[in-house]
Amino acid sequence: NITIAANTSTTFNVVITGGTSPYTINYTRNGTAQTAVTGYINGANISTGVLTAGTYVYTLTSVRDANGCYAQNTGTSITIVALGSGIGELRVRSNIIVFNAKQGQALSAQQSINIFSANNNTLNWTHTIDVPWIIPDKQNGVTDDVLKVGINTTGLQQGIHNGNITFTSPQSTGGPVVVPVTLIVNPDVPVKPTTWKDDHSGVMSVTVDDGLPTAFEKLQSHGFQGSYFYHGTTPPSYYSDFFSAGMELGSHLTTHSCVFVSESNLQYQEIEPNMAGLCSNIPQACNEFITLAWPCGKANFLEENVAAKYFLAARGGGKNSAQQLESSSPENMMELKTYYPGYYPDMPDQKLLVDQAITQKKWLITCLHDELIDDGSIDYSASKDIWVTSIGKVIKYILQRDRYILNNYIEVSNSISFNLSRLAIPSSENRNFETSFTSSDVTTIEIDIDEGRTIQNVLVDGSINTYQIKNLNGNNILIMNIKLEPSVYKMVEVIYSSGSKSDNSGTANPNLNKYEDEKLVSEDNILEQNYPNPFNDNTWIEFYISNESQVIIEIYNSFGQKVETVLSQKLKSGRHKINWDSGNFTPGCYYLMMRTEKYIKTIKIVIT
Repeated sequence: NITIAANTSTTFNVVITGGTSPYTINYTRNGTAQTAVTGYINGANISTGVLTAGTYVYTLTSVRDANGCYAQNTGTSITIVALGSGIGELRVRSNIIVFNAKQGQALSAQQSINIFSANNNTLNWTHTIDVPWIIPDKQNGVTDDVLKVGINTTGLQQGIHNGNITFTSPQSTGGPVVVPVTLIVNPDVPVKPTTWKDDHSGVMSVTVDDGLPTAFEKLQSHGFQGSYFYHGTTPPSYYSDFFSAGMELGSHLTTHSCVFVSESNLQYQEIEPNMAGLCSNIPQACNEFITLAWPCGKANFLEENVAAKYFLAARGGGKNSAQQLESSSPENMMELKTYYPGYYPDMPDQKLLVDQAITQKKWLITCLHDELIDDGSIDYSASKDIWVTSIGKVIKYILQRDRYILNNYIEVSNSISFNLSRLAIPSSENRNFETSFTSSDVTTIEIDIDEGRTIQNVLVDGSINTYQIKNLNGNNILIMNIKLEPSVYKMVEVIYSSGSKSDNSGTANPNLNKYEDEKLVSEDNILEQNYPNPFNDNTWIEFYISNESQVIIEIYNSFGQKVETVLSQKLKSGRHKINWDSGNFTPGCYYLMMRTEKYIKTIKIVIT
């Protein structure tokens, strides 16, 4: 790594082992391809040219020798810092950017990235993107600024795709800032998470500031949850009972300052003392202390950046967020759109806002103080298709919903089965946010089923799971809740009653072999769980078939791809036991599927 003065140049060289001279060198600077160096002699200098102030990362992409052979290892990158008269450090902040799409379908959603200076100075900025599917709305700008990014899903296969947006500024005293972007492409199958929990059409969150108890009895009488924010370092005595009753406890900072404060003051004088006060007095609420209410609704980009180290969301109310419904995918979770009854002369009737949230599938957030100014909306919501709960509960639902992963979808005449998981919520430097998720933080899944069939059972990893059926325009939709876990795949099975009429067709995930089954499951056929499980070498597979049958046993990985056929053989009726050697398979979750002419079942197996 090299440091030079701005507006000067330097050199670097490439040391090559093997091959025949001369060589052709291809490399990038900050992700942008540079002119190839031809006729290169091992160890010769390569000039950077004049560099303005900034940080430059040089990376080899290929080295080809005179015979056309390529280097097997291109080594590590080097960094050159050109120091100049920097006037501020470039910063960016965004939600943790994750997009979720179905394969072959366009995605219209956008997410925002705030771009600003740590010193509140004006900086010119630009960016580079290392994958073609990230689509920005601009290439450069001046701080303070907002970049909106979307996704082009054309041609993308099922799986998890990762890219990076790298921001630089010639006036910045710091280096490039990288924002990772993740895109989950799920298969195009008739399963998806619902916009809101329990397939409600809208959401309402009632929030109360200044440590006040307003609306508690009203919310509790309907079984609703609200968000209660306190300022200072000692929460009200009744907050412990509020938490036990299902209410969320949140931060309103220490001094309730309505002016912008410095980065260090916000962190060490406003947030941490307030958080410590709640955690010491009500420790059971500490992990779920994940929501902030900005005093007077005011915050700038720098303050939002600090808050994101401690909280998953913040209620806003500034000029960009006051008196608006929030969308089902907020662009800025550190400035959630909020209505303030009693503070704005043109405040609509809140019952009308409830109706709008339902019809638009949006999120109504209201802020109360010492008076219950709700226009009767809490009572009104009790008879409406709206989920009334705390900000924290909604944010956790959104984060899990948007990280949902589905694979290994199989549909045959007697059942539907698939596997579900989700991506983890990244930790900040101050918080492990996964600890805020409880057993009640579930994701609602809808499954388009055959309306001519009767459901016998819905299973999750072999255990019976509750569900409900909704009829939407003559189409039956099965609705169920499931607790998604990061990096853990759970198998969902929807089993039709054997007495129901068959649709005489079967479809499967294109990643799996097509399997058409026009017969019903024979309950006399049984595939038992392998043992031992988990295992690190060999495992026993035991099954029973009632009639002589062709038996196929296959192993699939977590992406629904077949990785081995264990058995494909005609067997006599009776109990059979075979030993399978996992060989060089990498540790993780796999799925074993057994099928005959009259039977199909999948079990989860774990290699350690």
